Amino acid sequence: MSRLTAERRAAGRVLARFFDRPGRLDRWLVEESAGLSPDQRRRARAILYAALRNQRLIGAHLDPFLAKPLQNQRIAPRAALTLGATELLYMDAVPDRAAVDQGVELCRDLGGKGQAGFVNAVLRKLSRSEAPPQLPDREDEPLRWASIACSHPRWIVDAMASLVGEDGAAMWCATNQTEP
Repeated sequence: MSRLTAERRAAGRVLARFFDRPGRLDRWLVEESAGLSPDQRRRARAILYAALRNQRLIGAHLDPFLAKPLQNQRIAPRAALTLGATELLYMDAVPDRAAVDQGVELCRDLGGKGQAGFVNAVLRKLSRSEAPPQLPDREDEPLRWASIACSHPRWIVDAMASLVGEDGAAMWCATNQTEP
């Protein structure tokens, strides 16, 4: 029997579906969270949207522990690593061991049984790491910095830079990335 919580299962399945074929997260989350309590639905939404809002920065945290970048991983471990890292980095109420365990269980639930050990090893390394991710220098490369540190797609950063300049775009991305 899986120890995976219902809200993490819902968030993980939506994230895996999004990684496979981007689409309407809001609709998919309603489908996946049918039957959950209101608290579980809120937690599923919170972790899913935190993972998506920070996915480029999460990749910067995880990539030093991976042979190939997070975005090039198979769907099951990618979703499990992303949600596990989200909990490790952004969800203070979740103990590190629980975030790692749930990431492993999610990988299994998504059909990545053979990759569960890999997910476990990477999330454990991340949980022990105190080094911040290597980010481009904001002064030297403001657009690249904004894309990674603020988790904005580069095309959006470039479009904003064409309107307000590189420094303005970096400032806009940083402001836009603040939690509501």
